[in-house]
Amino acid sequence: LKILTINGAYQMHLEKERGSIVPGKYADFIYADQDVFAKDGNGNYLVTDSQLMDVKVIKTYFEGK
Repeated sequence: LKILTINGAYQMHLEKERGSIVPGKYADFIYADQDVFAKDGNGNYLVTDSQLMDVKVIKTYFEGK
């Protein structure tokens, strides 16, 4: 996910404007049908790398809209 977020913004020299959700940056993000950051009791992600392709995007926000 970092490749698609902060690292992607960094490669395009946009890390001061995009790539993470913090005050002062554009709010570009998606609302998905699964929490891709959720972990089990052992610290393993519940959605594995190979399952990320199956996560459905419900809504996309670009520049906060």
